[in-house]
Amino acid sequence: MRIVLAVLTRDRPEMLRACLASLAAMRAPDGCETTLVVIDNNSATETLARNRAAVGAQVGAFPARMVVETRQGIPVARNRAIAEAEAVRADALVFLDDDQTVPPDWLSVLVAAHRETGVDVVKSAVDWRFEPPGRFCDHFAGDFDDPGAPLREVGVASVATNGVLIGARVWRGMGVRFDERFPLNGGEDTLFFRKALSGGGVAMLTRETRATEHCPAAKQRAGWLLRRAYRVGINEIVMGLKPRSRADALTRGLLRALYAGVLALIWCWRPRERFRQLMKGAKALGMVVGAIGLDYAEYRTVVGR
Repeated sequence: MRIVLAVLTRDRPEMLRACLASLAAMRAPDGCETTLVVIDNNSATETLARNRAAVGAQVGAFPARMVVETRQGIPVARNRAIAEAEAVRADALVFLDDDQTVPPDWLSVLVAAHRETGVDVVKSAVDWRFEPPGRFCDHFAGDFDDPGAPLREVGVASVATNGVLIGARVWRGMGVRFDERFPLNGGEDTLFFRKALSGGGVAMLTRETRATEHCPAAKQRAGWLLRRAYRVGINEIVMGLKPRSRADALTRGLLRALYAGVLALIWCWRPRERFRQLMKGAKALGMVVGAIGLDYAEYRTVVGR
């Protein structure tokens, strides 16, 4: 089995170095020819040189190389990873974010799950490590697992690229690619996997191993979280993640924003609930902005080191 393990990075050399250190300690899956490809999405010149030196020609058990994708944008860089995998006729492409680290068994568990079940997509569970002060870390909704959940969950409907194995059938057989129309918006992975699953693909979440995502303090501040909710609302409309007419989105967004604002006032004496309503209101305002044809390039600014 031939695997390309792709790590995307841009101007976060410290995070990338930690990621590579964890990959250097990772075991190679049995019976697999695995190559690590670091895709630098047009970092600054100094960072680019540091990244190239960190990658070298070998990372632990894995031959490695770095390629530079000068066109800015996460979906552009992810499509470059697909092109790199296709160039060597890989059987699977694995994505890991540069702000993640993994245990030694991580890739072996994903490969074993893929082989044993035949599913097209295998997503690993993710634990979060929050930098202090962590004031709003509990607002990363949906990122914490139910302790009683099964180790393997086949048929999941939503997948992200932060630690995932994708079988070649998805990009080679189905022809699925990441949407480059909004290169700095985010959300392209949601659309990618939605296309893959609606085309007959099957995804599985495995909790047998876990990637760890390192969340800087800047992402736990009220402003960042509100901007993220706002961007999610915009993407639902401009990218068609929640298909509805622009008029419907405008009406729903205005009503939801008003309702959330009223509830935020009602819950003014409970800060956590008040902030939850403010996030809902920000998302609703994003729907309104998306409905009138505007968008928000969240990933124009790099967060992290």
